[in-house]
Amino acid sequence: MDVSNVRELNEKSKLYFGRIKRIFKMGDGNPWNIQMTRLQYENDGDYQDFTLKMSIRDSKEHGITDASIGRIVMMYGPISKNGSGLAISDLGWGEFALLPAKYDQVLFPENAEPYQETLEELLADATGLTLEEIEEWMLDEEQEITDDGVLVGHIVNFRDDTPERVMSRVSGRTGEYTANVGIIDLDEGE
Repeated sequence: MDVSNVRELNEKSKLYFGRIKRIFKMGDGNPWNIQMTRLQYENDGDYQDFTLKMSIRDSKEHGITDASIGRIVMMYGPISKNGSGLAISDLGWGEFALLPAKYDQVLFPENAEPYQETLEELLADATGLTLEEIEEWMLDEEQEITDDGVLVGHIVNFRDDTPERVMSRVSGRTGEYTANVGIIDLDEGE
């Protein structure tokens, strides 16, 4: 059930989903502090917002970070009151997850882009390669380096300044191409 359709508290656990609107941490120093993951909540009922409340550590280990804003999270649990809004909190390891972006169009078909097409376009834009060159290196097992010193390949880490529009599409990706596809700057730190 889309969290926007929730209008009341519910002590019985159910499966819910929602799009991440923003994330804020209740103190950054301790991984056990609470991370408030605010979900899009379009409802004219008695409550103003909907929040997933988990530890910073558990959220990070599930891929729920600032890079996942705009992505969909699924949760299984009871609904409780949280200030002037609603919340799901204190879930176990398998009771919440970041949905792989390629499934967004299943839950929100009206505003989802075809995932398979957009990833390659975003990577091409970020690396300066053509779509044909992106497809070629995605199918190739060897790494390649662009003229401006960017390594593109199957198993690399993303550099810190990789555009969020790329990161939000790649994080957790599974399927025909590896989830570890990325770009890094070889000249960094010189």
